[in-house]
Amino acid sequence: MKLFLIICLLFPSAHAMNNLDQQLVQAIQDNNVPLMEQLLDAGANPNAKDFESNTPIYYTLGRNNIEAIRVLVEAGANPNAVNEDQGYTPLHVAAENDLIEVIKELLAAGANPNAVNKRNETPLHHAVHGDSTQTVQVLLNGGANPSMRDDKGNTPLDDALKWYKLKLKTATILLEAVVRLRDTHLVEKLLPKLPLTLVELHHYNQLLKKLYQQTDNLTYKQMGTEFRAHALKHALAKRAAQEIAHTHNVTLPQELAAQVATYAQGKQKANYT
Repeated sequence: MKLFLIICLLFPSAHAMNNLDQQLVQAIQDNNVPLMEQLLDAGANPNAKDFESNTPIYYTLGRNNIEAIRVLVEAGANPNAVNEDQGYTPLHVAAENDLIEVIKELLAAGANPNAVNKRNETPLHHAVHGDSTQTVQVLLNGGANPSMRDDKGNTPLDDALKWYKLKLKTATILLEAVVRLRDTHLVEKLLPKLPLTLVELHHYNQLLKKLYQQTDNLTYKQMGTEFRAHALKHALAKRAAQEIAHTHNVTLPQELAAQVATYAQGKQKANYT
């Protein structure tokens, strides 16, 4: 995808368009918004396709030109215009290249955060590949679903877990998203990979408690129990219960400390309620 933007900048392929539409693309290439507006008023097609089936909005991506996107959308450009060869949308390209402001603009214009290309990859899959935590967060805020699977059966979270030591922050951001979606399978898959602190544990305990109170959905309550068990086991594999308590200036009741230590050794499942 990044190669696509370079090619788009250096070798415009708009010659398959008519003359007026070619002029529109050239105006985009030149960052000449006033000329764009004149050409659109004169009848240039904001959804014209070049020989690679890219519309004018794709050419704005190479320039990271927010104003040009707005002008095209106001003129009727489709923010979900699909490249017929690969099946990607402008949002896929923006996500792959970490164009944060472009992503926000496209989402505001109605771009589908869960559009899939011919490999069934969403923009979130592309963002995870690039490991931009900000891009991932913006897409999640815009409604991206971290549970969607590509044609290999992988979710964006699966992709993050493949290289979780390199993409730890990305995986952590995805954790909260799958918690909110009540995806217990993905939560259980992710937890053993993350070295969560007691502060983070407290955050998720409070989040799950709040979600349960708001929705009365038992999944959140059950997930809370499983969440604490998995996360504590992972943390205690590295440090003893008393050491954790001492480091974080937390005093564990003797009975609870014994339960935690027992669970960390894998002897039984402690009852955290």
